Amino acid sequence: MFTSSFVSDGGSFAISSMNVGDTVGSALMSAGGGVNVFNTALVVSSIPSSTQAIIQSIDLATGLVLGDFTISNSSPGVLIFAQTVPDNNNYTSGNTQSVTFFNVFVNPQSTTLTFTSTIDSELGDVDVQTFLNTIVCLCIPTTSSATEVECDTYTWNGTTYTTGGVYTFVTTNASGCDSTATLNLTISTAVPSSLFTSNIELDKVTMNWSSVSNTDHYDIRMRVQGGS
Repeated sequence: MFTSSFVSDGGSFAISSMNVGDTVGSALMSAGGGVNVFNTALVVSSIPSSTQAIIQSIDLATGLVLGDFTISNSSPGVLIFAQTVPDNNNYTSGNTQSVTFFNVFVNPQSTTLTFTSTIDSELGDVDVQTFLNTIVCLCIPTTSSATEVECDTYTWNGTTYTTGGVYTFVTTNASGCDSTATLNLTISTAVPSSLFTSNIELDKVTMNWSSVSNTDHYDIRMRVQGGS
């Protein structure tokens, strides 16, 4: 093999979130019909630009660098490119490799994504293969909660509540996924008969709370006689 490339017509690599030294994937390489097998880590060795990164394949057993390749964003899509030095070896016996990236490929919206691989041999032969993949974007539901204390009634998402409790409202978020809101509601009713006043004087009054539940909430308003 002289050069190889793997391109897509959509999606992108999250190169902006990468740093030199990050492990971004793994690879399993087999040579000689399976006689030699290498497990490697894919590590960022350099980031030449905001749209391109160089990835090294490092043998986990020895720490040796077995090769490198370039990943880049081609707008639209991505490009993975590798090149080897010609060694006049025009025969390959059962060499294979599989590459897995860890959360660095950003899927486009739900669509059909086309990947195309191109392999150029030292003899000038070219092998082109195309792979179609259906992208299904998984929904990520969202949740929220609120706590309210109100007198008599409370209206929430179009519904009026007269008793306290825990209520839920399910709708659809901006991504088209479920969004569940939870309301923790306390309703304070009218002032009970056990709450009364005494010792009313010109500028003060005594409130008798002895038999009133300490979980209730009351809005106390006082008006000077003859006032408003």
